[in-house]
Amino acid sequence: MSTWTMINDELQRHEADIAEGKFSFVEHNSGYGYLSTRVAKYYPNATVISLERNAVKVAHHLKILKYLGVQNNAVCKKTTDDSIIYRNIYESPELFRFQLLPQNVLQEFIS
Repeated sequence: MSTWTMINDELQRHEADIAEGKFSFVEHNSGYGYLSTRVAKYYPNATVISLERNAVKVAHHLKILKYLGVQNNAVCKKTTDDSIIYRNIYESPELFRFQLLPQNVLQEFIS
């Protein structure tokens, strides 16, 4: 099962809570932005935030968004310690209802 399929299934399970697709979604280490772009395109009323450290990947992601005309996906180049960002955002779940964390980071919070 693809990551997109799992995320889309989860969002659809919360359909009543996210009426008209109005929700926030953040993707940490978004890479070239393929997943974030897909979420933003599929849910045009959502606010999608992508966090990535690599400037080349950020630039590529921005080009994809411009080409597709997707305007609800903000791409942020991370410049601080990842652990601080993960901790602050994770501890403020009301800010972002759905978050995609790398597996190794998620393990830190579970243990």
